[in-house]
Amino acid sequence: GSDLNPEKQKDVIVGAGKHSLPLKIGTGIRWMMTERLSLTSALEYSLYTSEFNRSLSGKHKQQAHYLGIPLRLDYSFVRSRWLDVYAGGGGTADYCLSAKDNGVFIRKDGFTFSLQAVAGAQLNFTGKFGVFIEPQVSWVMPSENRVLETYRTEHPVSINIAAGIRMTFGK
Repeated sequence: GSDLNPEKQKDVIVGAGKHSLPLKIGTGIRWMMTERLSLTSALEYSLYTSEFNRSLSGKHKQQAHYLGIPLRLDYSFVRSRWLDVYAGGGGTADYCLSAKDNGVFIRKDGFTFSLQAVAGAQLNFTGKFGVFIEPQVSWVMPSENRVLETYRTEHPVSINIAAGIRMTFGK
């Protein structure tokens, strides 16, 4: 037989997908280049979960795992031994490690790039370690190579709050 049978039904996505808020964790470093200018980077893991209804097989759960490296230039408006208040901007490169549909590996995205702006405060415990909180605005750049629908597809501009422990080097 022929695979081009017009009567053969295809299992296609019906309606819009339901995208959960992503889960993101990471670890970061900051290098003080001058008294007020710093370079900030991290290693971040993200999990994007979505649900889709398919015409033949019903509800499907998609999970996509990304590893990201942000790089940002920050300027400190207030800088003391205990407190740092700053704003900055930069970008992030995320690579899709794997993607599954109902537990079965599927075709995944390659790299996704985004631009980011932040404002934040860091409370320093020591000269090297501190806790930070920073509201962030990011925009995912459009790409013709994207094959997965995720939260970022539906919301290319997002606002979130990052918090954590950061190590600082330099001046």
